[in-house]
Amino acid sequence: YIIVMLFILLLLFSSACFLFSFSSGDPGDRYMYFFSFFFFFCPFCWFLSFALLPPPLLSCFSFPLSFSPSFPQSKCKRFMYIINKYSDIVIFILLGNLYGRGASDNKAPVLAWIHAVEAYQTLSMDLPVNVKFVIEGMEETGSNGLDAMIMAQRDTFFSEVDYIIISDCGWLSRRPALTYGTRGNCYFFAEVEGPKQDLHSGVYGGTVIEPMTDLIGILDTLISPSGKILIPGIREAVAPLSDEEWKMYQDIQFDMDNYKNKIGVNQLMYSNKVDLLAHMWRYPTVSIHGIEGAFSDPGTKTVIPAKVTAKFSIRQVPDMDPAMVKKQVTDYLHSVFAKRKSPNKLKVTMVIGAKPWLADTHHPLYEAGKVAIKRVFNMDPDLIREGGTIPIARTFQDVTGKSIIMMPIGGFDDGLHSQNEKMSRYNYIEGTKLFIAYLNEVSQIKRTSV
Repeated sequence: YIIVMLFILLLLFSSACFLFSFSSGDPGDRYMYFFSFFFFFCPFCWFLSFALLPPPLLSCFSFPLSFSPSFPQSKCKRFMYIINKYSDIVIFILLGNLYGRGASDNKAPVLAWIHAVEAYQTLSMDLPVNVKFVIEGMEETGSNGLDAMIMAQRDTFFSEVDYIIISDCGWLSRRPALTYGTRGNCYFFAEVEGPKQDLHSGVYGGTVIEPMTDLIGILDTLISPSGKILIPGIREAVAPLSDEEWKMYQDIQFDMDNYKNKIGVNQLMYSNKVDLLAHMWRYPTVSIHGIEGAFSDPGTKTVIPAKVTAKFSIRQVPDMDPAMVKKQVTDYLHSVFAKRKSPNKLKVTMVIGAKPWLADTHHPLYEAGKVAIKRVFNMDPDLIREGGTIPIARTFQDVTGKSIIMMPIGGFDDGLHSQNEKMSRYNYIEGTKLFIAYLNEVSQIKRTSV
C-alpha cells in the first residue's frame, strides 16, 4: 500500500513538473521542471532530458567534487544548484561551457591528458613517449606529504623521467599560452598581545594602549599607497627588467579595460600593460589578508581585543630567498614596533616559505610547445608568467633536476574557485588535441636536452 501511494505521489509530482515545464514562461524554470520530471519519475531516462531539450544542450560527466557554499540567484545558476543537490553529476555542459567545482582548476586538464593518452590507444597507435601521471587532490589544503613523496620516489618512480609537464594554470587572454614562471609566497602572522583579556571600550578606552592600534600602525608601514614595498632589502633583490623581457610583455595579448571590468574596478595600480604585467608576475607584492581576533561580524561591538593577529603575504620572485625575506620582515617590523614604545608584545612568524620558479623559454620543451600550439590553434602562443604560487614546480625542479614546462588549457575567464567555475568546451577539446600534438613534438627532442 505504501509503495503504491509513493508511486502515485511521484507520478503526480513528476506530471506537474512536466506540465510546468511547458507552461512556464521562464526558460530557466522550464529546464528545471523538465529535469525534475525525469529525476523523480524515470531516472533511467535522465539522458533524454538533455537530448530532448532545446538549446542549450547539456551533457554530463560524473566526479566526486566539493561545492561552493553559496548559490547565486540567476536561473542558470539555480539549475546548477538543483543538479548539485540531488545527484553526483557536478560537471556539465551549458552554452558550450563545462561547469562544476574545480572544472578548470584542475579536473578538466587532468581528464584532457588522460583522453590524450586514450586517443592513441583507441587508434591502436603506440604512444610517442612513455607517460607517467602524478595526480594529487590536496593542493587547496597544502599538499601535505607531496614533497616527501617526491623525495622518496626520486630514484625509483622519477628515475627514468626526462621531462615534467604541469597544466595547473591558465591563459591570459583568448590566445593560447605557455607559462614559464611563477612567484613564490612568504606568508606571515604578526601577533600583538596586550591585556590578559578583552576589555570594554567604554570602561577601559583611553587608559590602555590597544593591541589593534599597534597592529594597524605597523601594517601601515609595509607598503605605500602607490604600491612600493617599504621593507628594506626586498626591492633591491629583484633583477631589473631586461629589454628582451620588456619586448615579450609588449607583444602579449592583454586588454586592460577587459581586465578592469572582469575584476570590477575603475582604476588599476599602473596605467600601461607592461608595468601592470611586470608587477603581476615578476615583481614582489605585499597583500594584507585579514586580522584574526578582530570583530568582523555584522552589527556593532564595543570590545578592545586583547590579542590580534594580522595575516599578510609577500609574493616573491627569482633572486629572493625565503629565509632572507623572513629575516628582513621580522627585523623591520620589530624595529617599527620599538619606535612606538608600546608595552604590548609583538610576535612575527613566517608560516609559508614557497620558492618561485622560472624556466628558459628557449628550452626544447618550450620550442616543442610552440610548435604544438601553432599546429592546433594556428597561432603563436603568449609566453606568460603566473602571479600565483605553484610550489610543486620548484620542488620537482630541485629534487629531480629535470626540466619543467607549464602548459595550460584553462581560459582567462574560467572563474577559478568561484560559484560558477567553468571550462569552455572549446578549450577542453582543443586542449586535448594540444596535448596529443605535444606528446608527438616531445618525442622529437634529443635525449641530450634535459
